[in-house]
Amino acid sequence: MASSSLLLRLLLGLFLAFWQHRPARAQIAAQDAEIVGTLPYDSKSDFLSEPQPKKVERAEVSVSDVVKSLSGLQTALAGQRASSCGVASIKKRRWEAPSSLKPQCGVLMSMNCSISYMQLQCPESCPFLAPHPYYPCRFRCVKEAGCSDTNRNLALPNNTFKACMKCPLEGCALCKNKTMCKECFSGFVLQGDTCHFSFLAGSWATITMLVLIVLVVILILTGIIYYCTQPWNEHRTHNLRAIMAGRYHRHLSKVMRWDLKSELHPRTWYTLGIDLQSENVLGSGLALFYNSICFIFVVSILVFGAQFYLLSSSTVADAILPSGSSPVSFDTTFEEALDHSSPVYALAPPSFLVSPLDQCSWRTPHNYSESLLDFAHKSAICYALLYVALFIVSIIFARQQYMSAKSFDAMHKSMKDFCLLLEGLPPSQTDEQALTSWLQQQLNLDLEGVSIQYNYGGKEQEVNSMLARHHVLLQNDLQAFNNDHILLGATELETLKQEIGDDRKKTGEWFAGGENALKGTGKAFVVFRRSCDKDNVQNDFAKNPNLLVHPDAPEPLTIEPVHSEPADIFWQNAHLTEKEIAQNERKSVLWVLFMFTLLNGLISWPWYIVGVVPYSHSGNDISGPVTNLSGILMAILNGVLGGEVCGAAFRVGYGRKDKADIFIFVVMTSMNLFNTMLNVYLFAFSAFGKTSSHTQGQILTSIDRTEWLGEEADVVGKVLQMMVSGNLFTNTIMGLVTNALINPLLFTLMQKVVYVWRCWPRFLLKILHVALPWCPPSMERYEVFNAEKCLEAPQVGLPWDYGALISNCTVVFWCLNLVSPRLWELSLALVVFGAFFWVWCRELHLRVHSVGFISTHRLDHVMMIFWGLPLTIVGTASVTWLIRAGYLMVDTEPHVKMLVLTAITCIGWAVWVALVRVVYPYELGSVADLDVGTLADCKARWCFSWFNCNPIFALKCMYYVQDENGKTRADWKHPLACGEDPNLPRFYRFGKEYLFLSKEKQKYVNANLRSYTEPDTLLEALFAFLDKVGTPRSKQDVSRREAAVTAPSNEVAPLLSN
Repeated sequence: MASSSLLLRLLLGLFLAFWQHRPARAQIAAQDAEIVGTLPYDSKSDFLSEPQPKKVERAEVSVSDVVKSLSGLQTALAGQRASSCGVASIKKRRWEAPSSLKPQCGVLMSMNCSISYMQLQCPESCPFLAPHPYYPCRFRCVKEAGCSDTNRNLALPNNTFKACMKCPLEGCALCKNKTMCKECFSGFVLQGDTCHFSFLAGSWATITMLVLIVLVVILILTGIIYYCTQPWNEHRTHNLRAIMAGRYHRHLSKVMRWDLKSELHPRTWYTLGIDLQSENVLGSGLALFYNSICFIFVVSILVFGAQFYLLSSSTVADAILPSGSSPVSFDTTFEEALDHSSPVYALAPPSFLVSPLDQCSWRTPHNYSESLLDFAHKSAICYALLYVALFIVSIIFARQQYMSAKSFDAMHKSMKDFCLLLEGLPPSQTDEQALTSWLQQQLNLDLEGVSIQYNYGGKEQEVNSMLARHHVLLQNDLQAFNNDHILLGATELETLKQEIGDDRKKTGEWFAGGENALKGTGKAFVVFRRSCDKDNVQNDFAKNPNLLVHPDAPEPLTIEPVHSEPADIFWQNAHLTEKEIAQNERKSVLWVLFMFTLLNGLISWPWYIVGVVPYSHSGNDISGPVTNLSGILMAILNGVLGGEVCGAAFRVGYGRKDKADIFIFVVMTSMNLFNTMLNVYLFAFSAFGKTSSHTQGQILTSIDRTEWLGEEADVVGKVLQMMVSGNLFTNTIMGLVTNALINPLLFTLMQKVVYVWRCWPRFLLKILHVALPWCPPSMERYEVFNAEKCLEAPQVGLPWDYGALISNCTVVFWCLNLVSPRLWELSLALVVFGAFFWVWCRELHLRVHSVGFISTHRLDHVMMIFWGLPLTIVGTASVTWLIRAGYLMVDTEPHVKMLVLTAITCIGWAVWVALVRVVYPYELGSVADLDVGTLADCKARWCFSWFNCNPIFALKCMYYVQDENGKTRADWKHPLACGEDPNLPRFYRFGKEYLFLSKEKQKYVNANLRSYTEPDTLLEALFAFLDKVGTPRSKQDVSRREAAVTAPSNEVAPLLSN
């Protein structure tokens, strides 16, 4: 290395001597003088004398002369023959020694010249030298029109240097000069002397953008004019109250601890660092999810360690990209540096110039062939050991998750621990008291009661409206929120009571018998007072399946364990049979696949074909307008598909939330994996598009035979950029920004425009009304229920969070099949993501999202099954590297190798699934209680119960069991659907826990309602501004508007709808 440093200093001296015809400023030690003594020059004073202080003019010396002189100097210093510089090897099937040092046409060659490409001269039949896009020591000799065939970035034939140089014109396949193009790549059109992207060619894109800008400006001006001159909604006072109530509901629907027994603190925030295993916040599923994040973090560290070892113990990084991490072009060669170098006085010692070819003399394909094979050998062993280690760790973790779920269930008592599902009842059995009495006689136990699942299919909207009206009445009676702007006026209150009177009559018809009477579904939840009683009954039924024989049922009743909380039950779907659910499931999957194929077939894939593929095939990186349009399209498609998947999951008719979560996770993760891997393929296409060959199958050949290592490194670099700037961090951050800031702000503005200001023409208001979530049929009155559901934050979305873990790990682990010195960075990014995701999800789940229980471990179980995909990919990577090391399938066709690797992946995944089903069963099984829990203690902890979560039973208690004065029927002995007071009927819904408290405690609900760690709190200042904007501004309308604001509306509220 010392001699190399001395050589570079002497090269600098000679360059300065020729270039400026002045003595160079160089500091040469005594050992340098000995080497200088070997120079074939009589005088050494030009290299050793001191420089003159004044500036000198540049001499007219050709670059070619300088290069030849430097080449001669290097030859003399290296003790080589003058003719030793030339072609070092030729790429055929393998890298072979050339028959001559002279370049040849039509083949990939490697040189040993270390100063300039001008040391070589291509044959006259192919006079232009085209450097490889990733390896400066490799090149081809091509004709003038073939420059971009070898290297898409080098489309400018330079007759001075006889080399292909970089053309700054985008999409140009053959440049006349740096400002004029002669021929364009496919997908580009030649207009004048420049190429234009076909999809954006012409003025349509500019015109479209201008039209959109003009439309936006017109809409804004129209809104301002209508706001100032046109009358507002005549029900705006009522609608403003609804919007204000929706904003309060958004805060109160967040994840909080509600304590019905507390006198001063009935509602408190959970700390972000709460131990989710020792505290039951949202069920066992949330604790298991954070365990999974920690598991992914540990796995990422192991993968990072393996990558770091491989790259630090091998010289493969030098073999992949000798010039660094960026592709090279002729513009960075030594000649260009000479041509643009600064005057001598700007070069202070010991500065010197270095050619990108300075290592070509000793770094040839022959020299690093053995190191590449050694790297492939080490990679095969390392990834095999890594797979074994990860497999063992994963099995241990899966078992630990199972034990954690059982430990959580044994540690925490909740409503599901006091309940069994009774099936096989006659549909006519809708008398809770009679059924409870019969069960107590049969079981010889004192039960709390039963919660019958009613068949109210087709009446869901009506039931929701009736319950919502009851909630509004309770809010007014309890003086909830301590805010006069939300409370009803006298006229509105009277109207509401009339509607509730109609609801009471209708409910009476449902339970008084007759043709309008509701039927049961044959299912009922049996509620026990002690958890041990439930366990005893379950054990007795296991021994005697004929334990319960109902006199009106054709067969003995069956008993099933209950794994979900009552708030997780979809009561409206109880009437559906398993066969109907299975049919709906297939229909929903087919519908999602149809929408996925339709949207991608009409928008995404055509855009890739006409936009991304031609752009990347021209050698350009996918960036600029192409990236922007791709990002917009992907955002729209993901939003539409996400909504379709959620809608499909709830259309299936699952009886429990955990099944819907599993459906969403499986479908969304599968689609995300497909789209993400499609992007990875596009990155590969872009990288390989820099050269003319399409033999990507050479990736599965022996590593010393392939010529695509640079392209592989480029793919990994692009995946790293995509993951760091997109999947790992940006997408996660945008989830918070969208759910916590954009959506509530946008929806509130839309509510004000439609239901208060009415500041657009009616046809535009209709469009905006339809786009508003949970909009009622009318644009006149906006009810509290609709406003609350519109502004309600999304529930805790573990299906999407689990999907992010699986898809990100799959992409990173797939890259283990490739060669890149940046793989360790990709693995390190996954490590950082694990730590970041843990913290970020805490903020999302405990401050942004609304309540959504994850009562079971089943979603985590399915996630562990999907974990087999990225895990098996690590094992497949070991087989891939055995192939690349030359141990397996050396002469097998690439497509056969791909089929074999795919089969190995499928088999490995199947083995993993079989083992997971053993160590981590889908059913949790019986759990021994740590202590005997009582239902009374559980009621003190949770607001919800098996009675107040049942919509029909809640209405029955409100309007049938009790009269309009709140007096319970004398013959009613069954518990009511109630809250803190057992005599006051209540219906439980997330965000309505405060209605279970007494009037005296309502003032404490608002205490610390907002938190500075809650993003919605930051929006309150903006919401306050919008409230002020809601004040009348039009002078000619001010008196009428002020009168309308202070007076309540006289309109009758229509039925609510969802």
